[in-house]
Amino acid sequence: MLNSKEKSSIRIIHTADNHIGKKFSGRYYSPSHQERLIQERFEALERVVESGNERQAHFLVVSGDLFESLHVKVSDINATVAILNKFKGEAILVLPGNHDFYESSSDGLWGRFISKLSDDKIVVLKNYEPLECEIEGNKVVFYPAPCRSKHSSTHTIDWIIAAEKDTDAINIGIAHGNVEGRGFPGDKYFNMTCEELASANMDLWLLGHIHVPYPLKAQTANPGFFYAATHTPDGFDCRHGGCSWYIEINKEKAIYMEQVNTGQLRFHTLSFTLNNHTDIDSFIHTMEQLNPKGSLVKLSLSGRMSQDDIVYLREVIHKLEKEIFYLEIDNRVDLNIDEAYINTYYCSGTLPFQLLHKLSANTQNGLALQLANQLIEQLKK
Repeated sequence: MLNSKEKSSIRIIHTADNHIGKKFSGRYYSPSHQERLIQERFEALERVVESGNERQAHFLVVSGDLFESLHVKVSDINATVAILNKFKGEAILVLPGNHDFYESSSDGLWGRFISKLSDDKIVVLKNYEPLECEIEGNKVVFYPAPCRSKHSSTHTIDWIIAAEKDTDAINIGIAHGNVEGRGFPGDKYFNMTCEELASANMDLWLLGHIHVPYPLKAQTANPGFFYAATHTPDGFDCRHGGCSWYIEINKEKAIYMEQVNTGQLRFHTLSFTLNNHTDIDSFIHTMEQLNPKGSLVKLSLSGRMSQDDIVYLREVIHKLEKEIFYLEIDNRVDLNIDEAYINTYYCSGTLPFQLLHKLSANTQNGLALQLANQLIEQLKK
């Protein structure tokens, strides 16, 4: 393993699946939620750039899906170019992915993107041809495999497999799509196999598409290929906090890797069974561990509690609703109707009193007891 920032090494910050222009539309998010989620994608991209600058990276590599689609707003393109221009290294290499696949029209996404570039520091890897660079005495050759469509049952790395390689150079493949066994199931996302990647004789591959990192964390051995993951989470199916890879590789092909956290929002799906005051306090303790202003939470509550505890829980929920950025609650906590409750809220000898006592005598009548109490309460109104 290299020591971090060894002078003779090539230094790369690797990101992918940024999906700039994602709208987060739908019934779930309010306009203020949408605005924050949209803005986070730009801010997280800035953190990627800052991470690269802090580590004096030579290259920033985007392995596909920098943009959500071919139809993002011009203002989003301008903002993205402005952020990328803050990178202080040698070059920014941007591969078209399946969401932002390459098409050559001048008024399309990539035509507009390229028209905003002031120099050749940002390179759109639109062709199936090697890109050679020399950094600090090291020859580096990048082999890009851009997507030309949103879906494909075949990958685009055949030309890389067939190309002659300079074994004295550092050879790096850049592609977007599934690696079988690592990505999404199905055959329409440019599927590759580990054997095909290995047969290309790359010193490493920088991949995009699956939104989760590979390897899951830094290790000493070269994994052969890296998935950067999305730079900030984008939904409740995303369990990580958003990350990129910082990678060093030297002439001897030894590597150093570091996983860089770049997201500030987290999505949480949480479930609690609450039956008493102690359970509520434990629930509060867990929720206090979250970053309230950076958390989107789907919360499922179940259980049965006393009337006093239900009032307490309502107060807790009201406080959480004011503090947490986004909170969606499925509250199925029922009133625990036991002898103490019946004796307190119903007059002895009345029909409701007798009915509920009769039902409560059998523990298997829990649902019937709840329904009977609800019916009685409705008839009171």
